[in-house]
Amino acid sequence: KEIRNLVINIMSRNSSNQYICNMNNLTWGDAFQAAKTQGVEIARQGWNGKGMFAYYVPAAVYPAATGSAKKHFPDGNVPYRAYLAFVDAQGTCGTWVPSMADLDAEDWFILP
Repeated sequence: KEIRNLVINIMSRNSSNQYICNMNNLTWGDAFQAAKTQGVEIARQGWNGKGMFAYYVPAAVYPAATGSAKKHFPDGNVPYRAYLAFVDAQGTCGTWVPSMADLDAEDWFILP
């Protein structure tokens, strides 16, 4: 149902009655669902930095690499929860939580 609603929200018909994809001017909800269900990268037109985008990382495990991780996860696997990752204008990546302005914006788009 969520994917169907997402498709309805980002698809429309042009004057020739053909479907076109509206990948610009999305709400946070539509952009987030696309990132979560389709694995796409999303960004805002209102962001100042060039090349900045966010993407959804599903829950998984990674191999323990530090002494602390090896101590607390003796099987060698560190489980992690799903999160949003953000790539900034300098090209570095980290976890990210959108601001209220981001959540309220309607200038989200899906990167090609």
